[in-house]
Amino acid sequence: MYSPSLLQNIPTQRRARWQLLKEIVADWYPPLSDADGFDHATIAQAEQKLGLCLPLALKEWYGLAGRRADVWSRQDELIVPGELVHYRNSLLNTQERQSYQDALIFYVENQACQLWAIKLEALAMDDPPVVINPGKWIVNSQTTSEFVLQVFASGIKWSNPLQWIHGVAEPALLACVEENFPKLGLAEWWYWGRGTFYGFRDIVIEVVRESTRDVRIFVSARAEAAFEGFMQFISTDNFYCEASWDD
Repeated sequence: MYSPSLLQNIPTQRRARWQLLKEIVADWYPPLSDADGFDHATIAQAEQKLGLCLPLALKEWYGLAGRRADVWSRQDELIVPGELVHYRNSLLNTQERQSYQDALIFYVENQACQLWAIKLEALAMDDPPVVINPGKWIVNSQTTSEFVLQVFASGIKWSNPLQWIHGVAEPALLACVEENFPKLGLAEWWYWGRGTFYGFRDIVIEVVRESTRDVRIFVSARAEAAFEGFMQFISTDNFYCEASWDD
């Protein structure tokens, strides 16, 4: 019997979510230490250069784990406090200036195909929504603290887990996932498409629905038994493998 994922139930309180973050980082990476966050002075200096006050949740994330590039920036990139103003100014100097001026972008997909931000009008909130798609910002995550947990779960696939596979899934395989792996407590988010998470403590399955016909699946496991438990459902009829890693 597989152990339940630490992400099975997501706390509603922000502080409890940070405690959960500490626990799941320690599950998949070296544990967080006091050296892994930015100090208050560094964050305050970034705010001064921006001329903006950062939301409490964003500052807490930076202060807890903002220096952990191995967690947040293996593929995509967390814009660290000292780079926020440079990144913002570089965007405001482009032809698409109008698209970027009403939000603070702080997380970027590796080819800048997706940009995640907080609307300037929401910066005064303790735990504001995270939006996506410049020019017509839409809510991606209801709170910044949940966005952090979603990014963590999605980023596991870039973290060199023990075993990993990625490909295109047919409806039959998706049905097997839904029937045999619990849906995690994270809300649906956007990563190239509508992303949903399933799994147990030793395995994370991210299903990304780019369209009704194009559904990709990323499976990351830190234990061989969990990986084999998933692989038993795969066949040439229900899955096309695009990449895999088996240490």
